[in-house]
Amino acid sequence: MTPEIAQIIEKYTKVPANVTLRSSPAQYEPNGRIPLENLNTLQDYFMERGLLEYDQKLDISSFVNPQLVGEVAAELDAKQ
Repeated sequence: MTPEIAQIIEKYTKVPANVTLRSSPAQYEPNGRIPLENLNTLQDYFMERGLLEYDQKLDISSFVNPQLVGEVAAELDAKQ
């Protein structure tokens, strides 16, 4: 992260540039897999604190289609 990019982020989000510069960069699975276990942990965390608008746990896996990851990976492999 550069100071210039942090300034742009501050302009549009109102998050101070010095905060953005100290933050950890986002990390993503290189193969595109969505970490369902992490999403379930987050749901538990926020539910325990009463910070969700629902009171029954959602089946997070019902929102994710892992088939798409496989299709895209196959397309990328075919292009190499």
